Amino acid sequence: MATNFILKTPPLSYTRDGDGPVVVLLHGFCEAKEYWDEALESLSKSFTVISIDLPGFGSSPVLSDKTTMELLAESVYNQLVAMNVLEFVLVGHSLGGYVSLAFLEKYPAMIKGLVMCNSTAFEDSDEKKLQRNKTIDFLDNNGLEAFIKPFVPPMFYPKNRKKCDSAIQSIIKMGLKASEIGVKNAIVAMRDRPDRTKVLVEAQFPVLYIIGKNDGSVKFEDSLAQCHLAPFSYAVFMEECDHQAIHEKPIETIGAIRTFAHKCLFG
Repeated sequence: MATNFILKTPPLSYTRDGDGPVVVLLHGFCEAKEYWDEALESLSKSFTVISIDLPGFGSSPVLSDKTTMELLAESVYNQLVAMNVLEFVLVGHSLGGYVSLAFLEKYPAMIKGLVMCNSTAFEDSDEKKLQRNKTIDFLDNNGLEAFIKPFVPPMFYPKNRKKCDSAIQSIIKMGLKASEIGVKNAIVAMRDRPDRTKVLVEAQFPVLYIIGKNDGSVKFEDSLAQCHLAPFSYAVFMEECDHQAIHEKPIETIGAIRTFAHKCLFG
């Protein structure tokens, strides 16, 4: 069983629906709990589904301390323990995957399965870290709105952007609702996070990787390099899919999560 709280963190905003074993959903950078609405509606027919706003996004407050991936994970842990949720499948998109790995590193006994959706266990490359710093500078000089509006569409495969326009506009709205300080804090946490491939290698639970073959944020070669590391690994490769599998390939992505969660929680 997990230990008592190590750090006090403010309560997080969340949506909870359904009944039965628990699936926890963590959104990505500049997203919010609503990111998972379609998945929550579908999965809640079989599971209790909890979608959480990470600190500084959606309706969750910014953490007062220097934000690290470990502190983001601790805030999720505190929220789930406060809800008496001690065993679940954890699903993370992008940043949510980074938070999930930090969570698993400290509280592996709580996890029945992990879904890494367009995410990676590798640390940022030097080039990526430089890009993160430039993004912080851009935010300082131009503000959140000037960053968010052009940031979201390129996360979708060009062929998918027209049909996914409502999703693109929805994510832009989520990003505009975020705290600018929270966004900068998350960038720093992503930039400074360590390599956590060891967490996958030592995982005592199944891991599902959902991979966009055209993902511009998580290199395909990195996805290939990590998707065999966990002793019990599954991978789904999405053709003509960038960084937003849940919106670009919703039927396939939600179906894969449902099948995986059923195996982990019902055997």
